[in-house]
Amino acid sequence: MRNWTWLVTWVVVLAAMPAAAKETYPAIKADSPITLDGRLDEPAWNAAEKSSDFVWLASREKSRPVPATWFKVVHDDDAVYIGIYCGEPRMDKLVVNQSSVMGNDSVEIFVDPLGKGVTYYQFAIAANNSRWDGNYIEGGNTGGPAGHPAWNSAVHLDKDCWSVEVRLPLTAFMYTRATTFEPVWLLNVSRGRNTEGWDHYTWSHLISRFHEPKSFNLLSNMPRKDPTLDAGVTEVKAAVASGAKGKYTGDLKVKIDVAPETAGPCAVQALCHDKPIASPVNVTLKSGVNEVTIPNFELSGLGRTDIQLKLTHAGGKTITDMTYLTLVEYEPMRFVLDEPFYRRNFYPDEKIEHVRGTVRVNLPEQELAGSQVELTLAGPAMTTSLSQKVPVKHQQADFTFDAAGMIVGKAELTCRVLSAKGEPLLDGATTIQRLDAAPGSSIRIDRNLNFVENGKPIFVRHWCGPDYMVSRELAEKYPDGPVNVSFWRGVGASLEAERIDPTDRQNAAKDVRPSDKVMEETRRRVLEARSDPKLRYYYLADEPECRGISPVYLRYQYELARELDPYHPVMIISRSPEYYVHCADILNPHPYIGPMIDGSGKRTIQNPKMIGRMIRDIHTAGEGKIAAWQTPQAFSYEFVNRFAVPPTFAEYRMSIYAGLVAGMKGLTPFLYGAQFSYYSTRLGSPFIYESLAMLDPWVLSPVPPSEVKVAAPDDGVEAWAKTVDGKTLLVAVNLLDKPVSATIESPALEGVTKLYGFREAGTTAVSSNTITIDLPRYGVHILTNPPMGEKLQTVAELEAEIAAKEKEDASRGNLLYKHNGDMELTSSSTYMYAEGVAVALFNGIRDDLAWRRITGIRENPWVQISFTGISPKFKTMKVYGASLAGLQLQTWENQQWHTLAEAPKELKGYETEFKFEQPVEPVKIRLMFTQPDKGGAEELYELEMYE
Repeated sequence: MRNWTWLVTWVVVLAAMPAAAKETYPAIKADSPITLDGRLDEPAWNAAEKSSDFVWLASREKSRPVPATWFKVVHDDDAVYIGIYCGEPRMDKLVVNQSSVMGNDSVEIFVDPLGKGVTYYQFAIAANNSRWDGNYIEGGNTGGPAGHPAWNSAVHLDKDCWSVEVRLPLTAFMYTRATTFEPVWLLNVSRGRNTEGWDHYTWSHLISRFHEPKSFNLLSNMPRKDPTLDAGVTEVKAAVASGAKGKYTGDLKVKIDVAPETAGPCAVQALCHDKPIASPVNVTLKSGVNEVTIPNFELSGLGRTDIQLKLTHAGGKTITDMTYLTLVEYEPMRFVLDEPFYRRNFYPDEKIEHVRGTVRVNLPEQELAGSQVELTLAGPAMTTSLSQKVPVKHQQADFTFDAAGMIVGKAELTCRVLSAKGEPLLDGATTIQRLDAAPGSSIRIDRNLNFVENGKPIFVRHWCGPDYMVSRELAEKYPDGPVNVSFWRGVGASLEAERIDPTDRQNAAKDVRPSDKVMEETRRRVLEARSDPKLRYYYLADEPECRGISPVYLRYQYELARELDPYHPVMIISRSPEYYVHCADILNPHPYIGPMIDGSGKRTIQNPKMIGRMIRDIHTAGEGKIAAWQTPQAFSYEFVNRFAVPPTFAEYRMSIYAGLVAGMKGLTPFLYGAQFSYYSTRLGSPFIYESLAMLDPWVLSPVPPSEVKVAAPDDGVEAWAKTVDGKTLLVAVNLLDKPVSATIESPALEGVTKLYGFREAGTTAVSSNTITIDLPRYGVHILTNPPMGEKLQTVAELEAEIAAKEKEDASRGNLLYKHNGDMELTSSSTYMYAEGVAVALFNGIRDDLAWRRITGIRENPWVQISFTGISPKFKTMKVYGASLAGLQLQTWENQQWHTLAEAPKELKGYETEFKFEQPVEPVKIRLMFTQPDKGGAEELYELEMYE
């Protein structure tokens, strides 16, 4: 899921500017040591080549010259050294007293060891030697994991310049596998100068900002990271068990992603401000994601804390050294309710007559010896107050109250912990309420984590973005959404703080309450939306981990929303969902698989095992009370990476069922670009949604899934089985990039002798509750007994239909079909990336949104196409889109635009056609919209040219 609005201005600028040729800087290997003191005076620096001069950012070019600014790069086997010289005629004006690194005079280094401009690292150094770093994915659209590597710098201030030496260990590129390092990297070095007002200089020729990785220059002769030192910490969680005397103790839960060559014995040490906070732990790391517990840490404060993790081989060599910003929280007392299950509310459609749960007391065991809790349930909703005393065992006490007489209203459950001598140790309270009928819809999450709408459990089949990413033609074709959609348009109310008050971003990164503006607008939006019968949930945050938003900050909004509206859940989409378990009722990860085809033609996707892992992490972190949905990848990253391709139907289907077998209860693919732009997802989604609808009786049933044992190569197959009302369902998913054979055993197969393929041919014999099946690459087998869906389209038939549709589009003779790489697009205004427009505008699909004018733009909108790799010669041109009346076709001749033809003033449907007696062979064309349409913004779907 993405927030694309920040692109609006820069898409226009970037598309309009010509690309500058890339320079290559040749790094050298240092033949002598470098001492970090900020002075570029070692022999290695003297031997290195000086970079070319820096220039202004193109969008901010000014008449005054750029002060002398250059750099040099050398390396050894373990690290890269970058020396930067900043000439400064006004050293007396040098800004060095700001708390923000980039608020001072500073330099920034951008490095991509892969050389593709998709993932990269940023290192910033101020003239006072304060430092900052970050890592980015998706071409800089979002931040990567929250880890910060160990690296060093030094600054030297002179009379007319300042200079920087930086040492970047190769292990600092912790999220880039050693085997993927290239000898030629992408590099940019930039400078922020504040002595004469803010000036921005750059080595690479950039347009509007430093984060334009595709335009970074090249850095050659680079080393590769040692593959035996290849690991990255992807998550750190602090489970505080005690807070006695201001010392917070507990266990650290650490996830470490390890390359195969690095696997083996290792010591893991945790520090805070360079001081150990726990004893080192010796572990044997395996290839892949490892979960390591560091017991008995001790900290002196709460809140978000920089915890440093050092991993060292048995021989003492450092594998990785990084700091992870970790939320450290402590609750002395916590109520965990089993009844009522959701939000501590009794809902009108529930038949519950007890308040039942556990009090967890985070005090030392020795202090709780012989203790008990005194519980009272009282308040306006209780006709009679209830009390009881329960002994504390292993830091918890279980309780049950008869609440049959509880009326509509609120009651307070209070708890006092008493020592063995009867002395009070701790007090706590929580609120329970019985709700009246909802003023609009009533949505809750049941104990099976189903989404329950007005008393009916629903497996959510929805899309993110139908209200702004769907063409008008598709909206007419699917007024209620494609087949078997649970709900389609206008289902959520946004509470996103960064949209409410962009000026509060600095607070959003802290563990503080949001601004009054955010809280007041949150209140207003909830009060306005809560009675709407079409409302299903509130959308609190989009990828908050990528935007650095604190869970403490979001929790203020969440608590306000759930207090004002107990009838609708709050949802967050996040790639680190377990970090936000106290901020939402539904967590929706998007484990995008990022399909790519490299230069040699090899197709790869990211590790699909992460899909199930994310779902299970939500269940674990949320203690079984937070519903997990999934936003699978239904689009391509072609707009940021030329190697990116859309998921095939098999990959798309695998990613969805991998979530299903892990326990997801909702599906919300993001509609950006390719949901309808590729037949794999356009035809595949209704097929999968129809299948999921038929599996509802098993997925929504309160009967728990049966135990499943799977034997398969590389632990690459996951399975799920359940028998409901005598009918058995088994789903098996191959997560590997190769065909495998799997043996699956489950009590759900008791008494079953044969399973039937659902939407696939064949049967599978069952013997002793066990089956053996063959699964193709990323294959899914859905097996039932008795048989079902015999008359439905099969997987094989769907794949044949997809191939036939693609063949049909290719056979039309359209000169532009899938030639988007041979054309450059410029646009006056659009929500899309220029590359994204190109992909959708020439893909053969005539009703999918490729371009839409941004509402509120007053000038005549236009789309311009330059033919850089092809020279189409046509006599017929077809344009598909909306609001095409007044459309002009213009061509570029003699250094100016000429109107070649105009569309009819009155159009029917979503198509117009230009015909010419003589062939037209333009260098570039422009589609100019000259007649604003009152029915909505102008849209383009497809452009076709024929001889």
